[in-house]
Amino acid sequence: MIEGRRVVVVTPAGRERYLRVLAPHVLADESVDEWHLWLNTANEPDLQFMAALANRYPRVRCVQPPVHKVPDGNNTIGQYFRTACEAGTVYVRLD
Repeated sequence: MIEGRRVVVVTPAGRERYLRVLAPHVLADESVDEWHLWLNTANEPDLQFMAALANRYPRVRCVQPPVHKVPDGNNTIGQYFRTACEAGTVYVRLD
């Protein structure tokens, strides 16, 4: 929390290899209240890795595609922004 506002990091997530680099930094930052992984892949091993992160760390939340259920990279990232609209919350995109 910063200045009374929740801080939520959002990541259009798709590849374990990139999340492995990003995760230690996001999880070490105590000002981050939640980390939302936008499930923007159909790759099962990557999805399993993200689920494992969410199971291990309470601040990590996997966000399912709200409209287009079959992720298609950059063509479907925009749909997730409608999930980032909670009052009193600052959203920071890291990818």
